[in-house]
Amino acid sequence: KWSRWQDIQIEPLIKNRQRIKFDNNNYSLFWADTHCHSNFSADAEGEVDEIIHFARDIAGLDALCVIDNDYYPHKTLTEAEWKIHQEFSRHFTAKGEFVVFPGYEFTYHRKDLNPDFNHRCVIYPGPEGYLLRRIDIQSNTDKTLLERLRQTEAMCYPHHCSYVIIDPEREWNVEVCSSWRVCIEESDYTIKQLQRGKKFGFIGSSDAHRANPGLGGALTGIYAQELTPEALFDAYKNRRIIATQGFA
Repeated sequence: KWSRWQDIQIEPLIKNRQRIKFDNNNYSLFWADTHCHSNFSADAEGEVDEIIHFARDIAGLDALCVIDNDYYPHKTLTEAEWKIHQEFSRHFTAKGEFVVFPGYEFTYHRKDLNPDFNHRCVIYPGPEGYLLRRIDIQSNTDKTLLERLRQTEAMCYPHHCSYVIIDPEREWNVEVCSSWRVCIEESDYTIKQLQRGKKFGFIGSSDAHRANPGLGGALTGIYAQELTPEALFDAYKNRRIIATQGFA
């Protein structure tokens, strides 16, 4: 018997959850990181289930989405890897306890932007969604991606310091800060979008490429009636969210 082997018992985290009442509805504040990567991305570390366990049991998050690049820099997210994301979403989601969304990062670039990123975080409420990559003929532009997403329950949002919102009916929010940059302070692009009358909420996500979601900095606070994929999506759609550079 290996003498240094020890059983580890992870104690349940005690969360002092903030609650508010608005329009006769009760909302609780939940914390999510919906933009972190696993080793399915070429420049990231950590197995998908390892990252999920860390987010739930160590960081104490309420919701998570492990988003790997559809094609970046030269590695493709395969259908088999997408299936793994979907199955882990199904396995780890427990109503009232923890939610795992399946999603991926669409890594498109536009010549009319500077910088030219027009990436999208594509997130589904459950494991029924399908993978649309920029290397696939039916989704090889940001416009065709959004056209295909109209047939789904997905939400998507841009990040980086410049972007083009194509479909406000699907693009409800913008990621304004991550663990490695604060786009809304680095550039006035987002402020100018708001001044021109655009409407969107603010998302904070770690965009972590290390296996520490929830503790890398930048989270989204979500005011939802309950901790379910449907209730969280309703909060995203109605912009009952806040972005923070730190962690809860």
